[in-house]
This record gives sequence, C-alpha cells and structure tokens, in this order.
Amino acid sequence: SRSPQDYYKGSADVTTAGSLSRTKRYVERERLTPDAHGIVLALVGLPARGKSFISRKLEGFLEWRGLPTRVFNVGKYRREAVAPQESGRSNFFDAENKAALAAREAAALAALDDALAFLSRGGKVTILDATNSTMARRKLIADQVHAYGKPFVVVFVEAICEDGEILEANMLSKVQNSPDFWHLTLDDALSDLKARIGKYEEVYETVEDSEGPYIKVFDLSSKIMASHCYGRLANCILPFMMAIHIGARPIWLVRAGTGETPGESDRLSKLNNAGR
Repeated sequence: SRSPQDYYKGSADVTTAGSLSRTKRYVERERLTPDAHGIVLALVGLPARGKSFISRKLEGFLEWRGLPTRVFNVGKYRREAVAPQESGRSNFFDAENKAALAAREAAALAALDDALAFLSRGGKVTILDATNSTMARRKLIADQVHAYGKPFVVVFVEAICEDGEILEANMLSKVQNSPDFWHLTLDDALSDLKARIGKYEEVYETVEDSEGPYIKVFDLSSKIMASHCYGRLANCILPFMMAIHIGARPIWLVRAGTGETPGESDRLSKLNNAGR
C-alpha cells in the first residue's frame, strides 16, 4: 500500500510509474546516456572560428584519457581532390557554384567514410573538422552515420565567435598556415578569406535543438551551451570544453622534498632540513 510519505520522499515507484519515464525526451536520454560504441564529433562554424584549434585540443585530451581519437579535416580531402590554387579561392565556396559544391560534398563524405571506418576498427571518438554550415549538410552526416548500421552517436560542436580581436587573430593564423593561401600575399590572402567567410554567411544556419545532441562554444570557451549531452559526453568532454583557453600559461613541475618521518609518503610528511 502507498502512503503520503511515498510522495513526499520522492518514491522511485511513483516516479517510474508516471509518464515521465516514457516521454520522447526521456527515451532519447536513455539512448544517449550509455557509452556509445563510437562518437562522431562534427564541428560546425564559419571559417576562422577556431574549429581546428578545438579539434586538435579535443584529440590530445581524449587520447590522453585513453580514448582512441582521430581528427579528419575535410579541407585536406578537398585539397587532395582539387588543387588549393583553385579549391582554396573564395568563389569555390559560392553556393551557386554547383561543381564546387559537389566537390566539397564529396570531400565531406570521403572524410566521414574514413571516420566511420576508424570507429569500426576500435576507435572511440572521431572528430570531423569542417564548417558543416547548413542543416542539410548536418542531416546528411547524421543520415550517413545512421545508415552505417552501428551504434555510433553524432554530436555537433558549434564554434561561435563574435569577438573582433579573436577573429582577427584567427584569420591571421589561418592565412599564414593554411595551404590554401601559401601562394598569396598576406593582404590578398586576408581579402580572399574574408570573401570566403561572406559566402558562408549567406547560407549559414546555427544548430537547432531538433538536430540532436550539440555543444556550442562561444568565443573559444567564454560560454558553453549544451543540449542532450549525457554519459561520457557530460562526464568527460564537456568539462574539458569549458576549460579550453588560448593564452599561454606556465606549467610548474615540482618534486617533493624529503620528509621528516621515514616510511611515510613525502606528500604527507613535514619537510626535513634536506627537503627545505
């Protein structure tokens, strides 16, 4: 028999007997909470928003945590298919350039195929480093992962940057390091990159709740927004994303001095004269 105390104590029977446990959102949470066999982190964002920076940071951290992780940069696939002297110019990213659009989509799918193959071979996390700037492109990614027939989860990681100083630094770094701009002067490269960004802005669509799990990073971690991120994502990836920083900081490695009490950990003992 039930008593009023069951209600006031938050009885598990009362909770699970209700409709909460079978709502669509709760079922989705149950699906995402256990560690998936593989996670596809698909970056989203305009050029020069720090996507590759975030990708490399995540790869290093997850590998350090013991999770086999690999970054697949779609730009690399694009440059291998079409020389950067052509595929790196701003008009190649015009939505009205149908041939270029097909080439960019083929590069994205080739990178995704390799990413899924990596997960199938025992990888745990794969990072798809690309703009993925429209809902249609992101749906294509989600559909391809679902059609692969294995329990892999797609999470979109959107890099949003509106800080002018960070944007200028990101653009300068990109034109100085990307093969797309090696054959251009600095001024021409910056001009072409800004034109490319303008092409993407014409069609850009931010990630919506209806698209599934996502993490949004603002100005390289000044703010984090997350939706439907559970299990390994909540316990591992999200806290790291909140701690990412772009400034240089010193790391001090200090050995413990010898302690006064023999046999005890130096960490727990007061320092003796030699330790001081």
